[in-house]
Amino acid sequence: MVRRGPKGFLQKIRGISTGSVVGKRVESSEELDAIFAKPSWSTSDLLDKEAEPVEITEDMLNGLLELSGLSKSLSKEEKTTIVNSLTEQLSFIRKLHNVELKRGAQNSARLVDDQSVQPLTFENLMERISTTQGMMSKGEVENSWNPISLASEHQNRFFLVKEGLLKKNK
Repeated sequence: MVRRGPKGFLQKIRGISTGSVVGKRVESSEELDAIFAKPSWSTSDLLDKEAEPVEITEDMLNGLLELSGLSKSLSKEEKTTIVNSLTEQLSFIRKLHNVELKRGAQNSARLVDDQSVQPLTFENLMERISTTQGMMSKGEVENSWNPISLASEHQNRFFLVKEGLLKKNK
């Protein structure tokens, strides 16, 4: 599509794609429904047919059904269908895990960075807490807040609560 620009220059209006041809224009919702009615690919195309299938035992299936809160009282056909579906899903996941990624590739991204991350232990956490210092820019001054000083009555490090207050709130 061509239209005149602000000073009479012709400007070519381009879509988001950079010169690729998508197909003919869809004129009606019926045409759109017809396009979506016929699948162009299937997830079974992505399954690795040559890989050794994952064996799912009946105990594993019952455990998964229990964890998911589903009924264990299924017919033999339903259990077979579920086992076949789980086997296909696990083989697909195995195939995804075996895909080689180039280190430092610009186009690849990971949702979870599992590359040499040290787990957080209780000892590490306590060490970090002990070395943490307040940030003056945020108004955090060490040992500046004493909640006991706000209480009208206290004894050492403890608040004193009068018995009458407890009875009124019950």
